[in-house]
Amino acid sequence: MLGLATTAVGIALVIWFAVRVGWSTDGVGTPSWPSLLVTIVSFGVVGAVLVDRRPDLPFGWLLSATATSQVIFAATALPALAAVRGGNDSALVGWGLAAGTLGFLPVAVQGVVYVRFPTGQPQSWRGRVLEVVIIAGTVLVLVGGLLRSDLSDMAPGRTDGISHPLTGGTVIGSIADATTVAAPLVVLAGLLAGLGVVGRFRRADGIERQQLKWLSVGVIASLALFPFA
Repeated sequence: MLGLATTAVGIALVIWFAVRVGWSTDGVGTPSWPSLLVTIVSFGVVGAVLVDRRPDLPFGWLLSATATSQVIFAATALPALAAVRGGNDSALVGWGLAAGTLGFLPVAVQGVVYVRFPTGQPQSWRGRVLEVVIIAGTVLVLVGGLLRSDLSDMAPGRTDGISHPLTGGTVIGSIADATTVAAPLVVLAGLLAGLGVVGRFRRADGIERQQLKWLSVGVIASLALFPFA
């Protein structure tokens, strides 16, 4: 119930933001509010169901924690973005925009799910390597995102730029800006983990093949849509 309640709070926050800034999806943040809404609902509802039915496996907990992170995103970055659109660029708003880096977390968690499905543990040494890359890269991206000097990409339409209230113009901020190079590596590792699911499905039989079947379909659909994203 707690997971579903958290999901409901997230839905309310995203709808508030859409009403506040307008229902257009052009230039209202990263990710756009429809993307954030879909993420909160899908991760939150599926996570709550899995925690209730299979609490012994990590997947429900991973999805529920990710949904909670996106609700925190909605509660911090979205009001900050709405404030920026209203001309407010205070330090508090800057910290809210920095929290927008949480929007990267669902991509990383998806890769971890691919690696660990269906038993809850990596299925090979390759899976363990991919998981280490995904987790280490995600930590780097999140910490760097919270401390990066330049926050302009979280405020579309602002031509004067927005700096981090603590690290803007500092060496720490410049180093944090450079950590964004880890994001494509995490995405690549997640894609390889997804291909691993398809490969394991082709080799599996019996119950394991049935377990991998629909996740493989989802992976193939994601790969087909990825260039458009």
